[in-house]
Amino acid sequence: MTRRRERGSYPRGPSCHQEGPAQRRASFADREFSAAERAHVRTALEAVSGIGPAGAQAIADALAVQALEVSTLHTTRFTRTLKELGDRDLRLHVLEMLIELAASDSELRQQEVVVVRQTTAALGLEQDDYNRLQARHRDKLGRG
Repeated sequence: MTRRRERGSYPRGPSCHQEGPAQRRASFADREFSAAERAHVRTALEAVSGIGPAGAQAIADALAVQALEVSTLHTTRFTRTLKELGDRDLRLHVLEMLIELAASDSELRQQEVVVVRQTTAALGLEQDDYNRLQARHRDKLGRG
């Protein structure tokens, strides 16, 4: 399955619905879902074709309410679905969104790094993929 995207647009299809829960896990790794992280989730979801602002807000609200369940119980299913249905470009895009989300509160806590690295492997991506995408946020490592 090949999904191409233009800068600022995101693919639509079965696997794009898995992005919200994956984002929620990354943002909840430190057991906080900050205002900056919530805003980042809404912005990322608004860019998905067909979701729009009202849909993005509804998804962000649902993720906030179901944070613990989504971040712990469903992660394996979500990443498996993305790995099976999404091409490498889509999975890299999801990883990039997760890293951006984890860094959106100007900190990259150790717990967030661990979760995103685990998700990298679960998505069938390599450590080099994580390192390349995370490089622009090195200044935020270890804060908090």
